[in-house]
Amino acid sequence: MDDRPLDAPPLFEPALEALARCWNRLDPELLDPWLAEGVRYESAATDLYLSGRQAVIDHLRRKVLRIEQAGEAARIRAELGWVPTAGRGRRPCVISSQGDVERAAVFLVTLAADGKIERIEICTADPDPRLADGSGVVPC
Repeated sequence: MDDRPLDAPPLFEPALEALARCWNRLDPELLDPWLAEGVRYESAATDLYLSGRQAVIDHLRRKVLRIEQAGEAARIRAELGWVPTAGRGRRPCVISSQGDVERAAVFLVTLAADGKIERIEICTADPDPRLADGSGVVPC
C-alpha cells in the first residue's frame, strides 16, 4: 500500500509499472504501447539480444505461452524496486521472482525522453537480484 499524499509524484515511471504489470498478468499487450520502435531487449545470461518493438512483443508472447503451459511452478511475480549503483545510489527496476525462486532476476529499463522504453536488460548476476530492495508494489 502506498501511503504517500495523493499529490505526491509517482514512485516509479509508468513504463516500469507497465513492465511489471505485463509479467504479473502474463499479458505482453500491456507493455506494447510503452515500447519504443527500436527497443532493445537483452539477457547476457542467455545470449538473448532482440531489437525492435515487434521482435520483443513476439518473444514475450512465446515466453508467456511457455509459462502458462508450465503452470504455477513457473508463475512470475514482478515487484517494483531498486538495485544499488556505484556511489551508494540506487536505480529503479522490476524484481522478478519465478515459482519458488525469490529474486531470480531484475529488469533494468532505459527510457527515452517521451517515457517509452528504449532498452530492457534482464540481469541475473550483475547487479545481483538478491541485493535489490523491493517497494512492496506489485502492479496487477
